[in-house]
Amino acid sequence: MPAPFKDKTKRHNIPGLDLLVKADCLIWISRFMHLPEEQMQHFYDYFDSGKPFIALRTANHGFWGGLQYKKDGKNVSLREMLGGTFMGHHGGWHREATRGVIVSENKKHPILAGVGDIWGTSDVYRCHNDKNPFPEDCTSLVLGQPLINLEKDAPPNTKKEPFPVAWTKKWTGNKGLDSRVFHFTMGSAKDLENDGVRRMTVNAVYWGLGLEKYIKPDRSVAIIGDYKPLKAGFNYEKIGVKPRKVEYYK
Repeated sequence: MPAPFKDKTKRHNIPGLDLLVKADCLIWISRFMHLPEEQMQHFYDYFDSGKPFIALRTANHGFWGGLQYKKDGKNVSLREMLGGTFMGHHGGWHREATRGVIVSENKKHPILAGVGDIWGTSDVYRCHNDKNPFPEDCTSLVLGQPLINLEKDAPPNTKKEPFPVAWTKKWTGNKGLDSRVFHFTMGSAKDLENDGVRRMTVNAVYWGLGLEKYIKPDRSVAIIGDYKPLKAGFNYEKIGVKPRKVEYYK
C-alpha cells in the first residue's frame, strides 16, 4: 500500500499485531505506516516490554506523523528512541551506493563478529547534524561512505564525508525495563544480498537477546533458496510488488 496516503483519514492495516506480546525480538523496517491507534498500541506495549528491537533502514521514519507513544506524560520521538531519524539523503538517492567502514575502536563489538565487506545500493541517510548531534548514549559501529555510483567497486565520493549508519543504544520504557536497540540505516532489499549486511543483522538479533556467546564469526548467513530483490521505488505495479498471504513466503 502507498505510504503515506494522500487521504489522511485512511489507515494501513496489519492484522496479527497482538502477537507482538509473545515476540522475543522485533525486526522493524516500516516506512510511514499510518495504522489505527488500536494497532499502534501493540507497538507501544512492545516499547515498554524490555525486549529488543532491530530497526532497519526506514524504521527511523517508520510511522506517519511520528509516534503518539508517551513516556512520563510526554511524546517520545523516533529520534529519542532510536538515536537518530531521517533528515535527508546524504548520498545520492538511487545514484550513490554505500560502503560500510567499521569504527575501529568498536571493531570487537559482538555485532561485528565475522563482518568484513559491507556494501549496498541504498544511499547514506543523514540522521544527525549540529543541532541534533550523534547521541552520547549511542555506540557507533559502522560509518557509511557514499560512492560515486551504484557499482560495488566504485570509488568514494570524496566530497561527502562518512556518516554513522549502524549503532546501538538502550531504550527504557514506561515500566523501567531496558531494551537493547540496534539501528542500521542500511537493510534495503538489495543491501541484504551483501554478506556483511546480513551478518550484522543476524548478529544484532543474538546481541539484542543477550545471547552474545552464541555469535560465531563463521556462522553461516547464506541465503536459503532464491532471493531476487526488486528494484527500489514507489511505482509498485511496475516493479512487481504484490500483496501476498503469509503462506506464500513459507
